Amino acid sequence: LKNYQKVIFFDPDVMVFNNLEYVFDDLEHYPVIITPHYFFPKSNGMIDDERIMRFGSYNLGFFAVNCSQESKMFLYWWSDRCLSNGFDDAQFGIFTDQKWVSIAQCFFPFLHVSYNPGLNVAFWNLDERTISTDIDGQYFVNNECNLLFFHFSSFDNNNPEKLSKRDFDIG
Repeated sequence: LKNYQKVIFFDPDVMVFNNLEYVFDDLEHYPVIITPHYFFPKSNGMIDDERIMRFGSYNLGFFAVNCSQESKMFLYWWSDRCLSNGFDDAQFGIFTDQKWVSIAQCFFPFLHVSYNPGLNVAFWNLDERTISTDIDGQYFVNNECNLLFFHFSSFDNNNPEKLSKRDFDIG
């Protein structure tokens, strides 16, 4: 962060569809931006509240930080937790980097949870996000905002007609 004022981090399986100025603008007001996996409670499915409790409330395939003291405090704390306990053992409440951020707001109240539906669209939240295009081919989410990026988590290059390697029910 030393040479940058604002940084956006993506998983390698994220595809950007639109200008990210919205995120950079938010970083003027918030030191750290994260997104939840989804916005509405879910139960009895492949993707539901119980699974999210095991894997973390927020999806860290995306997060953004500015170059403030607050964001650095968060990053140092998170880095320390991930280096010492960043492994996958969901049955004991540990899931790589994501589970740590579920408790981060207890220590870092400046973390901003963005509820922009154009951020972090993925197979686990398609039931609450409808993607459409206009006559110019511009992508929108829920006919209200631009699709900024799609997270192709678990995408199978050998089976591209499926959205994910995992079976899931978005209905």
